[in-house]
Amino acid sequence: MKTTSPLFLKLFLLCSLIYIGDCYSQSIVVGKWTAKCIVEKIDQSSFSFDSFCQYSKLDGSSMKISDRELTLTNQELTYSTEAGNSTVSYSFDEEINVLKFKYNDREFVYSVLIINDTENIILKETEGTLIYLEKNK
Repeated sequence: MKTTSPLFLKLFLLCSLIYIGDCYSQSIVVGKWTAKCIVEKIDQSSFSFDSFCQYSKLDGSSMKISDRELTLTNQELTYSTEAGNSTVSYSFDEEINVLKFKYNDREFVYSVLIINDTENIILKETEGTLIYLEKNK
């Protein structure tokens, strides 16, 4: 019976770690995405969602939260608004997988969480709110 050498196992683990590190580089966020806002029920009459989410008031206490189209290049984030598209610069910290940009005079800081592939990402804001990104094909 043939056994696997310890050197082979070490090389395999090293290559696996290099691959995982590459998966979490800035290239993971570059592309066209649909941003879906995740809503959390706080109590009987209140909800919480990320303030980058696009919403409109319907009547009284009702509102509609809409998906938002995003395009990320290596330097810019373009996002849909009711009036058209807007573009801002962003930064990506590859050491800790954090995406940062300014929107409505506020800095947003998101941890980039990978679900199971590079087609689905969750952005977790420092306040704990979440945005689900689905890559457009």
